Amino acid sequence: MDTLERIGEALDGVGKLTKLMACFAAFAAVAAGERFIATELTLRIFYLLPVAFATWILSERWALLFAMLSTVACAVVDSTHHRLSHGRLVVADAALRLFFYAAVIALLGRLREAQGKLADLARRDPLTGLLNWRGFLEIADREIERSRRYRTPITLVYIDLDHFKQVNDTWGHTEGDRVLTVVARVLGQGRAVDVPARLGGDEFVLLLPNTGVETVDPMVRRMRSRLVESMTSAGWPVTFSFGVASFVDPPESVEAMVRAADASMYELRHSLRAMPSAAPSIG
Repeated sequence: MDTLERIGEALDGVGKLTKLMACFAAFAAVAAGERFIATELTLRIFYLLPVAFATWILSERWALLFAMLSTVACAVVDSTHHRLSHGRLVVADAALRLFFYAAVIALLGRLREAQGKLADLARRDPLTGLLNWRGFLEIADREIERSRRYRTPITLVYIDLDHFKQVNDTWGHTEGDRVLTVVARVLGQGRAVDVPARLGGDEFVLLLPNTGVETVDPMVRRMRSRLVESMTSAGWPVTFSFGVASFVDPPESVEAMVRAADASMYELRHSLRAMPSAAPSIG
């Protein structure tokens, strides 16, 4: 299983055609060896490799194709080398072999599905269902690379809950958890391409791909309005501080992007404290 997982990770960034060619290469290598070795030897156990690889890195449908190809290859070799004394035995052996491959495919398919769910859980905040820092780091890194490749802007919004401790102290942590889940639900109501995440405690971020400084301000104002409305309707004294970092040239790392948005939030907080009569803004 560890070998399959490492191979899957190594091929994660390549296209489907490359993965398919890798499976065909594994099948062709086993078939060629099986065809030309001495009749006393057999390599047919190694046909499990392309079948297993296809299940893990492609799909069960592709794996069934390699299972049928492997079954046919074994039948041809058996007939050619007269390994089985009767044609009916060749057919029976092929049927049993195909059944065995199908069972392996079903088992590996369920294991891959379970592993995928576990991997997703490891990237999710258990309370809100949003990405945690680990999951956000992976996706944000890909978005930065995409921004760099296609030369599109990218923006990160940093959101901190003010007076959240008051909710915990007054109504308890269960009510505080409700606050966090409501915030997560509001952040998840944006565009399909947006990436909300909970970094920990009462700190959230929202990654906005293909979004520049000229369009982010109205988006943040609408989001702040929805958040404040949800807090007010529930009777919670929570307000929000925002920090926004927009990049025409992609940042060097996810951490640098988060630091820039965090610094923006504290800078805005400081400016508002210096001007107590100023009307509240997106911070």
